[in-house]
Amino acid sequence: MLKTIVLHETLLNLKSHRFLLIQGLFAMLFFGGLVVNIDRYKSSEMEYREAASVVDRFTTAVPPNPLRVFAEGAEKSSAVEVVTDVLMYDFSVKPWGESNVSLRLSVFEAMDVNFIVKVILSLIAVLITFASVSGERFDGTLKLASASGASRKHLILGKLIASFLCLAVPFVICTIISCLILALNDMLSTPADIARVCLFTLFSLIYIFFFLLVGLFISISTKRPQESLITGVLCWLTLVFIIPALVPQASKLFVDLPSARAMEQARLHRFYEKSFNNRNVPNPLPVRDYMAQMQAENDAAWEANRNQLSNYARVARWLAVLSPYDAYNNASMEIVGNGVQNAIHAKKSIIQHKNNVYQNRRNPPRFEFNRMGFASDSGPALASIFILCIEATILLLFAYRGFMRLDLREG
Repeated sequence: MLKTIVLHETLLNLKSHRFLLIQGLFAMLFFGGLVVNIDRYKSSEMEYREAASVVDRFTTAVPPNPLRVFAEGAEKSSAVEVVTDVLMYDFSVKPWGESNVSLRLSVFEAMDVNFIVKVILSLIAVLITFASVSGERFDGTLKLASASGASRKHLILGKLIASFLCLAVPFVICTIISCLILALNDMLSTPADIARVCLFTLFSLIYIFFFLLVGLFISISTKRPQESLITGVLCWLTLVFIIPALVPQASKLFVDLPSARAMEQARLHRFYEKSFNNRNVPNPLPVRDYMAQMQAENDAAWEANRNQLSNYARVARWLAVLSPYDAYNNASMEIVGNGVQNAIHAKKSIIQHKNNVYQNRRNPPRFEFNRMGFASDSGPALASIFILCIEATILLLFAYRGFMRLDLREG
């Protein structure tokens, strides 16, 4: 009986114009974003090779991540060309390929798979399931199905499985095609990259399943499909936009985080004050000792700011447990290697190289950068996946209980 219900619900979805329009929109956004991001990666890779070919101790080049097409994340902070000013003991950062971004897509944060899943597919999941129960309950179809001998357990599971297959199968097919395209462009070659993509796909499916449960629970809790649509869209807006916007503000209540402007002004103030005091003493320090003291103060200030940022990130990550959007966003970036941890790792490597250049001016070392391993990135991601699975399980239990108690005689 369950197999028959799943097949029936799947055919109903495939025949509906709403489903076909939604899938067409998804495919257009998916492959359109893929083409744009591949072009951006190639531009970044070309700039990186040009910078890396120049033997210059003042310039360090961090290679771009080919998996940015799935989740760009902190790529702007970790894939950069860094120019070190040894005399001022400072460095400036230039992002790769920023001038080649399509203006028609500039209104989005990044047209990558991460954005399509967390925003577009989550809305599609709600739109597919918002009338699965309330619509059939309103026109009496659900009463007839129950009277024909189909158990309620099979009805609810059949609707959920059919809706999930209608979204999961096209998404997996598009992901496989995108992997083949990336492989042809030499952007997917190592087993670790393939493992990252597989884990990213698995987590995306769990995220889609969660929003299917949201739409199904709303459909069970309302009596009219119009009510289900309005309630579903409001819940989607709350989960995708409102709660993620409140998490950073709530985190600031627990951690006092200084702004980037304040940190830069404090650094300049230390530099000018140190320079003025050193010039107005009877026996000024040698340049090397003077710069060493300045660097020690800058390192202490940077370490304090880094600890504040780490505390803020820790609090924000715990608060993000309340938001499936944030849990998916943070974990997907970590999975593909463009998360905050890799950005911090890149900055530490750059600062360490800058220190080495200053200490060994006559024979400066070459800059070598290796991204964090898959095991280091997958740890926080697996924790987020586990939490999202718990939230989906709780929502499934509530939906199942609500459907079992549903009075099918009401229209």
